[in-house]
Amino acid sequence: RLDPRHAGSYLEMALVQTMSGNWAKSEAYFKQSLEADPNDPDTLNFYSVTLSNLGRLKDALVMRERLRTVEPFLPTYNITTAGIMQLNGQGAASIPILEPIPPDAAGGIRRSVYLARAYAEAGRYAAAADTLQLIASTAISRKSVEDAARLLRVAPAKSASPQSRPVLEDLLNFVYVY
Repeated sequence: RLDPRHAGSYLEMALVQTMSGNWAKSEAYFKQSLEADPNDPDTLNFYSVTLSNLGRLKDALVMRERLRTVEPFLPTYNITTAGIMQLNGQGAASIPILEPIPPDAAGGIRRSVYLARAYAEAGRYAAAADTLQLIASTAISRKSVEDAARLLRVAPAKSASPQSRPVLEDLLNFVYVY
């Protein structure tokens, strides 16, 4: 039996259910965790990510806003918040959240990709390219980063044929839109 005063226990149960694909049970546990501690940053974080993965983007954004009031300075939380804001059509509003985060902070790849995506959406293609070039991780190949930056520098020009476009790695596919 779980102690109803301990949010962490319910959070762990919610995560187990989430990983098992038992969404209704996971949501019930997330809600119980928040009943025990409405400001538990880990619960707010994981619950919002789960909601986002389920396509409940507006609900996820509400959780992210609560999280930012509780824990406004943790870079990884802010990076995820910015990503969910972008999924909700708030790319421009995500820029001031992402800009102060150092590119080499935990989650720096996502920070740079999300910031570049927001810049590109705003028509700031050179800034988007410069931001991508700050990616120092080997999780994305340097060639893919350079190709994406090159495409952004000539945006909004369109390539004559899809066959002439370089193959970009997963996180960089947003560049094709511009």
